[in-house]
Amino acid sequence: MKVELFMKDGYLDNRALIGGVYRVDLLSTVKPRSIHLYVGEAGCIVKRCGKHLMEFSNNPEYFGLTKKDTDNPNLILKFSVAKTIDLLKKSSEDKRYTNVEKKIKAKIKPILQVPSYESDNMISKERKIEVLHDRMKKLGFLK
Repeated sequence: MKVELFMKDGYLDNRALIGGVYRVDLLSTVKPRSIHLYVGEAGCIVKRCGKHLMEFSNNPEYFGLTKKDTDNPNLILKFSVAKTIDLLKKSSEDKRYTNVEKKIKAKIKPILQVPSYESDNMISKERKIEVLHDRMKKLGFLK
């Protein structure tokens, strides 16, 4: 598995260094599709996603994957910036920050988060694996 952390045109997407909303998707090199896994917000996107990546490296089930999946060279775990939000305005516009996150969640419907999209809560580890693998099979990511 390849992990793509905020890459844009072969370089780090500088927008990841500031505040905003980010997303985590699973892609396949075999099928031109993506599975939306997670949407979150942070004051420094790359720092927050570093924590996600550390958790994932210690426990692939964090994003609904298994050891077998992480050994699959056709899968890509992609972290990307969905929308930047000016940090200087964040303190006075906290609601706007989370409202942007909620709108993006409602639009792309990340499969590992609780469907209400009112919080960052993820579904249970067992459900993550089941839900993600069902989607991967439907989209042809798995044989």
